[in-house]
Amino acid sequence: MDLTKRLMQHLVYTNFEKLPASAIKAVKHMILDTSGVILAGSSAKGSNAITQQIKSWSPSGKSTVLALGDRLTAPMAAWSNAFMGRARELDDSHDLTGDHSGLPAVSAALAVAEDLGNVTGKEIITAISLGVDLVARLRLACDIKVGQISWGAATFAPFSSAAVAGKLLQLDEGKMRNALGLAYSQLAGSLQAQLD
Repeated sequence: MDLTKRLMQHLVYTNFEKLPASAIKAVKHMILDTSGVILAGSSAKGSNAITQQIKSWSPSGKSTVLALGDRLTAPMAAWSNAFMGRARELDDSHDLTGDHSGLPAVSAALAVAEDLGNVTGKEIITAISLGVDLVARLRLACDIKVGQISWGAATFAPFSSAAVAGKLLQLDEGKMRNALGLAYSQLAGSLQAQLD
């Protein structure tokens, strides 16, 4: 069995009961912390303009833009919430990799779960745990660390969001692989903005 197939099986078949207690506790804290950071960022300079622009691109949907209450499609609500969460740079960071793990995972989880409806807290915790773990392991596997080259931490974020959404959508192995492939095609994240 190749590594990709093993990874897809892990993402598809891991359930809440297989998660260690420490992961469950960490994800609960991450959801609370990320929600607070999004609320704090909702009043940051530029947040209203960006969220209004995102709103203009989206038909109404079922997913909530936190603090504002607007209902957008899941991708647009996740994008708006993640933007507000980074606006004050208060979001979490994985110490070993520098990854800002919470925003892509939690924003995707909340938006997709609300869009689907009837998603349990255990399913949300499992999806976030798997998405965050995936990105941490990908980043730890890289020989070149973020900051040594001109690509930033957000380069890996699409993998987290895709894994979280895929898990909540109950994708099979083939579709999960496709979701991660689509995420791979969207990778970006130059550090030029930080240098400027």
